Amino acid sequence: MVRHCLPPSPTWNYQTPMARLSYGVLSAKESRSIRSLFDLIVDGPLDSRFIFPDTGFITTEIQEYFWNICDGRFMVFPEIIAAELSGWIQNPLHNKALHAWLSRAFTKCENDPEFQKPFRWSHVMANIGHQLNPKKVGILDEVSMSEYGLDYYVSLLSIRKREGIRVARQLEQKLGRDPYDAEVRNELQRVLDERITPLAFKGWKDQGKRNFTADEELVVSAAINSIMTGETGIVLTRDNDVFEQFAKLMEALTANYMCYRFGLVRHLNPEGVPMYELPFDSNSNKPKLFAGKTIENIVIPSLEAQGLPPYSHTPVHCFCVLVGNSCDDPRVSIAGYCLEQEMQDLLFTKAATNGKNSEYFGNRNVVIGSNFDSSELSTAFIIGEESYVDFEGISVSQIDVMQSLKSIKSVIELRW
Repeated sequence: MVRHCLPPSPTWNYQTPMARLSYGVLSAKESRSIRSLFDLIVDGPLDSRFIFPDTGFITTEIQEYFWNICDGRFMVFPEIIAAELSGWIQNPLHNKALHAWLSRAFTKCENDPEFQKPFRWSHVMANIGHQLNPKKVGILDEVSMSEYGLDYYVSLLSIRKREGIRVARQLEQKLGRDPYDAEVRNELQRVLDERITPLAFKGWKDQGKRNFTADEELVVSAAINSIMTGETGIVLTRDNDVFEQFAKLMEALTANYMCYRFGLVRHLNPEGVPMYELPFDSNSNKPKLFAGKTIENIVIPSLEAQGLPPYSHTPVHCFCVLVGNSCDDPRVSIAGYCLEQEMQDLLFTKAATNGKNSEYFGNRNVVIGSNFDSSELSTAFIIGEESYVDFEGISVSQIDVMQSLKSIKSVIELRW
């Protein structure tokens, strides 16, 4: 299915930019030259102030001129990505012109940083072709980023990888021996969605590694940075898993933000938002989603849910570009989402409450669901105390586990 939608900025045939909290593009792999991608970033709708390359994008060969996209922009790396690049810093097999200035920038970030929380900045001069231009490179401090909900969203996305560890352990118990790669892959394909299976398999293979959550930290850092700075950011990746995690993160942020907005209205005007207490069946064989015996519930039309305050908002875009195949014959996929700066309050709340969507209901959380029982699509809001489990090394709610293991199937491809 292809759905045509609004572009991130006005064009000759679209005067209105992409809709609030929506995908502007989610394209399948298409033949697109590196020069075309360069133009989209420098002069086109993907124009971004902050650039977040992943490890594979830096270490895989690409035309030298491409790195001119850094002119007048900030190239940013989470600490874990900077650490992954240590091997390339020592022995750059590809992109040696990039290495000539990026390696110096990393050294300056560590030894003499211009610290502007949460960034450690460095300025270097770079000679690309016949041009000598200044470059600005930053490394994000992980501890500082935790103040904006980084830990919660990294853990949330890592559930899909940790599911691979869990399934492999169950298979090991069943077989009485260590399973082979093919056996684990087949079992994952049997019990998980086809889009989640590669992530779960990768999680099983990478368990225990220092960079286990590198993909997740990259996309979460880019999204948080866009929200907090109000500036467009773009993730550049060679990894399908990064692209998939980006799409899932946008889905989670949107749902959490709607819960935050509803929780604020309910707190400020409880009489105007009547909720109904319902018994919650905890004797079911299904995973226990709530710890208490009752929950509060309300179902409203989806249009009303989308119209929750704040009524004025400041849109900011975040993109993810996946480049596959060789640099001479690339295949490019683009995902772009319209976030908004007002999500800052949600990020602070996530950090302060250890992952809840609202700070006003004590041990209870605000969660969301869709109601398809009526002819009109409705949104259900629930306030209740969630049930938590130890999920392969992290403490998460059963609802987060359930939502994380759902694949995004509503839209296959969006085009502007």
